[in-house]
Amino acid sequence: MKTDLSLRPYWAGDWRAVRPRAELQVFSDLTIHHGLLDRAPSPDMVRARTLCRNGRPIASAGLFLQRAHLAEAWAMFAEPDPRATRMVVTAIREQLAEAVRDWSLTRIEASCLADFPAGQRFLTFLGFAPYAEARRRAGPHTEILMEYLP
Repeated sequence: MKTDLSLRPYWAGDWRAVRPRAELQVFSDLTIHHGLLDRAPSPDMVRARTLCRNGRPIASAGLFLQRAHLAEAWAMFAEPDPRATRMVVTAIREQLAEAVRDWSLTRIEASCLADFPAGQRFLTFLGFAPYAEARRRAGPHTEILMEYLP
């Protein structure tokens, strides 16, 4: 059976439809953003895309404008799929370039669980780097903080 993968703009509440597995939520804690993710995203505050398989959301990724010149990146996947990951990487790269230009960003931050090396490799592949090996506690987990400097 042929599967149809399509990328579309993020719709309010897509993160709930994706239902990310904890080990596939690349940028870790989105709880502070659920309010933004449940509303229709404003292009002034959020740049995001959702990947669908046969019309069902299986991945979402995007950027939140935190304050002037600073944004936070996030991504989540419902299931591992190399083709889907490639499509999301392409979408994130486009969003990074658009946001840097449109929002005059000087820094984009992301956090990743310290015990999630695949997520750290994903961020590194996108051009993020750990800064000062910064770590913080996020509930029972430890996160590694990473940054992208345009």
